[in-house]
Amino acid sequence: MPKKTKRKISPEERQQAEQQWANLVAQFAQEWPIHSQSRLVAGSLLYKMKRWLMEWGQNKGCKGRWRELLRQYDIAESTAFDLMQVWQEHAEIPDAKLAVARKKPQQNGKNNLPDSGTLARVSTCKASVEAADDESADYSDDHRIGVECVFCLTMIEKIEFMRAVKALGPVAATQEMYKAVLAAAPRVSGVGA
Repeated sequence: MPKKTKRKISPEERQQAEQQWANLVAQFAQEWPIHSQSRLVAGSLLYKMKRWLMEWGQNKGCKGRWRELLRQYDIAESTAFDLMQVWQEHAEIPDAKLAVARKKPQQNGKNNLPDSGTLARVSTCKASVEAADDESADYSDDHRIGVECVFCLTMIEKIEFMRAVKALGPVAATQEMYKAVLAAAPRVSGVGA
């Protein structure tokens, strides 16, 4: 097999590559706070950046930018790899374009199989609302009691919902959810009408 020779990179190509990297970093900085809760979006962003670094020889060593980026956003390297692996599997990235190696099955051969539930693509979300026992009320004047809700949302709904919760704050957000449910109940079931 003939030995690969490195081609010379022109200053213009280097400048274009650096601009691509700057664009990727800017996109990541803008979207990471929003999408850090979304494994697929975060994995996709990290995958693009890792592939760029690999292509331009700036993945490891003294020229490496990968660890610096992860430190800047307080992302553990193992977390970044997990996110990219989920993205690669979801997007069915071919072996030649992988940014990180595929996960090898564990010794028992069951935990990482597609139908094991560990890497399942479709999860079953079961919405639920559970109120705490009356004895769990806090000591405030109005004796508030915790209510736990599991929302089943699409990824876009989840992102929008989390943005709204962040903007309102958790207490105000729960109060708005409470008001919305009470307002909708008469229309749906006649409760409270």
